Amino acid sequence: MHENFIENPLKIHCCRFQTGIYPWIQRNLYTPFWRFYWNRTTGGILTLADGQKIEMTPEYFYLIPGYLTFSTSSKQPFDQFFIHFNLSDRQKTLENICKFPAEKHTLALISNFIGRQQNYSKRQLNYFSAAAILASTLLRLDETKFVLPPPHDPGIEKILKLMDDHDQHHKKFTNSELADMAGMSRAGFIAKFTAETGETPQAYWKRKRMENACKLLNFSNLSLDEIAEKTGFANRYHFSRVFADSLKVSPARFRKKLVFNQ
Repeated sequence: MHENFIENPLKIHCCRFQTGIYPWIQRNLYTPFWRFYWNRTTGGILTLADGQKIEMTPEYFYLIPGYLTFSTSSKQPFDQFFIHFNLSDRQKTLENICKFPAEKHTLALISNFIGRQQNYSKRQLNYFSAAAILASTLLRLDETKFVLPPPHDPGIEKILKLMDDHDQHHKKFTNSELADMAGMSRAGFIAKFTAETGETPQAYWKRKRMENACKLLNFSNLSLDEIAEKTGFANRYHFSRVFADSLKVSPARFRKKLVFNQ
């Protein structure tokens, strides 16, 4: 039944080119989205949690998976092209930063993007360029890293789609309500959901709301009160407490870290 089905896993949140970045101070970043970096000039530094430092150069592309802790710094102002994106929710994250020689075809796509100067009328072309840049880079990884598990049970799939819908994140669902929507008993639903996703329904629900909160903090000007409301928390204080518990940093501090939106 699924022979001709092609999943569209790529979600591009942000694609930009910035010049003269300095200082580039972001400590212990830990976010759900992936990053693609190409620095046109030297100066940017990535530091992993174990202390390993990577001095970024124009000869390489850098791919940073989601939920990987790292820090950034700079020795001097530099120019950078970057993309923030996500893959399938069922994609297993990688455990390290990947580094690839910058090949000519992808550099040409980046050059074309920069040349358009993010003109609003060219946004569709810019999206295609960003998608092509990511595709050409991701396909340089071992393809076994992108093998997804079998399809979910239809009832579980229905609940996952509900939880992935940002318009639903202001709501609260009990396990009994979710089980009813899935057409299962409460105990059977919890067991099957946990077996198929590796998380309990409520843990998964909280993580998806936190991922949405990260995106809103990074890519919007909404206040903490507004983000708390959109992600289903009674107020900014409850939201801040849960966010800090999940991501080990307060929402305000998280947003401040991302002052360059990188």
